[in-house]
Amino acid sequence: MIDSRQRGLSALSALSDREHEVLCRLAEGHTYGAIARALGLSTHTVDTYVRRIRAKTGVHNRMQLVLLALGAEGRVPVSRSTDTGTENP
Repeated sequence: MIDSRQRGLSALSALSDREHEVLCRLAEGHTYGAIARALGLSTHTVDTYVRRIRAKTGVHNRMQLVLLALGAEGRVPVSRSTDTGTENP
């Protein structure tokens, strides 16, 4: 499990800006509908972004995505942290 988390953290750098934005909003607790409205997208497009994020990071469900996002921001301890080069105010 630790290996998959480390792979997921390193995979965050492969995310597009939009994928990262969707992931951050998921971590903040937003629904697909709320994300879609905020970004001017359809919920289907948000779902497509989430599927791409899952494929790139190797996580299997929304909770793992949220934990991955929070870990990358330093909010949840992970076994080995990596700097994604992004900051959230």
